[in-house]
Amino acid sequence: MASNTEQLTRLSRSTGAPNLSHARALRVIGQLIEGFSSSSYDVEFDDDNYHICVISPPTRFYTLFARSGASFRGWSRQRLLGQPGSLALTRSCSLDDIEALDTTAKSNRQGWNGIGDPLGTSEWLRALGGHLDKKSLRLRRVSRQNERILVTYETTSGSIGIEEHLLTWARNQAVAMRLATPGRRLDASHAPRRPFRVRSQRTGSAVNAVIAHRS
Repeated sequence: MASNTEQLTRLSRSTGAPNLSHARALRVIGQLIEGFSSSSYDVEFDDDNYHICVISPPTRFYTLFARSGASFRGWSRQRLLGQPGSLALTRSCSLDDIEALDTTAKSNRQGWNGIGDPLGTSEWLRALGGHLDKKSLRLRRVSRQNERILVTYETTSGSIGIEEHLLTWARNQAVAMRLATPGRRLDASHAPRRPFRVRSQRTGSAVNAVIAHRS
């Protein structure tokens, strides 16, 4: 079985996207999600496409519909039964789509010298992607429910693993990535927060890692 790195390289070559890592792809997806100000969403990866589902809470319903149609371009909308006013917004992005969206975002950032928000959705998703890339893990699903994040991944041997994080952990990873990038700046309010400990458990072919913050 080919390694995750080899699989990503093969997919990237087929789309003309030689540097399409999970970190890069998840940052682009985070930029799409940020506009909806939601704290509940899922991203699944099937080797060819990233499938995104964002739940818009009732308090956001009328605000979203008041926006221009461009806010929903590329998204499918469906009302949720039993949740008046809530919307499920879904979208699928191929590797080519991710590459094109990233190119557009880079072009829009040219000449901008702002600090940006390292705690934003796009930045902590990018850091989470970098966490997977460093370990040569292949993303299968990342799900956020308020302050909790559940990540399902596949190892190079084909085992399925699960990590559970608090949002604070992901944001700390984003801050650390920003500090490690030459020329990137931080505001003092973005200093890393609580430390965390790791508990791991291996059962059969599945690897389960639960990362819990100290209270």
